[in-house]
Amino acid sequence: MNNPLISVIINNWNGKEDTIRAITSFLNSSYKNIEVIFVDMNSEDGSFEEISKIKNVKTVQAGANLGWGNGINLGYKHSKGDFIFTCDSDVEVGKDCFKKLVEAAEKNKEISIFAPVEYNKEDRKTIQLLGMSIDFLGYPYPMHHKIDSENIKDEKIFYFSGSSLFIRRKVIEEIGLFDRDIFMFAEDLDFCWRAQIAGYKFKLVKDADFYHKGGAKVGNEKEKLTYNVIRKRYWTEKNLFHNMLKNFQVYTLMLNLPFYFCSSLAEMIFFLAQGKPLVSLAYIKAWLWNIKNLDKILKKRAQIRKIRKVSDFELYRKLYFGSAKLFTARKEIVRVLN
Repeated sequence: MNNPLISVIINNWNGKEDTIRAITSFLNSSYKNIEVIFVDMNSEDGSFEEISKIKNVKTVQAGANLGWGNGINLGYKHSKGDFIFTCDSDVEVGKDCFKKLVEAAEKNKEISIFAPVEYNKEDRKTIQLLGMSIDFLGYPYPMHHKIDSENIKDEKIFYFSGSSLFIRRKVIEEIGLFDRDIFMFAEDLDFCWRAQIAGYKFKLVKDADFYHKGGAKVGNEKEKLTYNVIRKRYWTEKNLFHNMLKNFQVYTLMLNLPFYFCSSLAEMIFFLAQGKPLVSLAYIKAWLWNIKNLDKILKKRAQIRKIRKVSDFELYRKLYFGSAKLFTARKEIVRVLN
């Protein structure tokens, strides 16, 4: 086995304890040829000062909360690795996780994007993520709800979570990293969507141990209540619409947009009936952002045309046939607060 350098990029916003545990697990890995790059989003809990004291960690101060994807982008500028591993601050890797990922990459030269199975950090036996699909409107669907880890087919995976992305550097050099206009939610989906368009293949590495708490990047419990209502709805709808406009081919957009607007209007009516007009207003604000930035989106579409090797017709074979939004609504109790 070769000994490629892995650049592990972790960013943090007020999550000092989780981040220190994550970095400790990286440094205790059996695979030693890694560089850990810590990007701090102007935290107020002493994260930067504390983590700067840890040996063998490159520290980068962003100076502001740039959002998850832009934090990873900043860390990438300081990286040298043959592989890039992106993650959240609330993760831990098993001792052989990086070793298993490198072994998989060495055995599968034709594959460029890998990820471990994500287990729940609390009980370490429950699968949290195997990989993700999307429905025909680009809404995420977690594959572990319909298939187990033994029977999953790599060719059906549409994207991996950014919390555990293991990427060959050449992919980033061709398609770029995360979209600067996506502050939070669906930045990993957009990146992998572009990789799919460019013809890159994905593989789940089932024997790489990886553990994830989930939700830490939005701050403390009080902050989560805010993010999980109006702003989360705005970001989700803004990014969903943005990704559709950016990544679908014209014929696909003509077919899908009527369904998208009809379903969105139905959701807006539902929230109005629930006495939550600000949630309905978030949809309109999301659409207006995309209309206002249409020139920028068109330029992005032109860049994607240059890298496209796979048509939407071919990508449709990977999609979840159903409404991922309705599935999510059935599985989760959603609290919407004014």
